[in-house]
Amino acid sequence: MLPHSKNTVLLVDDDADFRQYVAVMLKHLSLNFLHASDGMEALSYCHAQKPGLIFTDINMPVLDGYDFIIKLREVDMAIPIIAMSSEEGGLQKALVHGANAILEKSFSQDVISNCVKKYLLS
Repeated sequence: MLPHSKNTVLLVDDDADFRQYVAVMLKHLSLNFLHASDGMEALSYCHAQKPGLIFTDINMPVLDGYDFIIKLREVDMAIPIIAMSSEEGGLQKALVHGANAILEKSFSQDVISNCVKKYLLS
């Protein structure tokens, strides 16, 4: 089994512009980014690339964030997962399914940078 990459972040969201927005906000941390548009694509990356941290949206086509978290936790408990959503409520369910933390999508650069520092760079 490959070790988790301490400088690779997987961004999972069906909105490509949002994935790029997050990558730009974290650019100053000199990280590598993988981009997935749904949970199924993200699972493939997790098995092949072993990112060190995952930010995942909840509402996505093909495989939503909840089911992605459940499926990943069946095989890997170590990768930190931050669940994100623009909808109020529902994020607590992500914690029950195995997410390490939750963020409402109105987060600031400082908030998301602190998540990376806590779960990946510490």
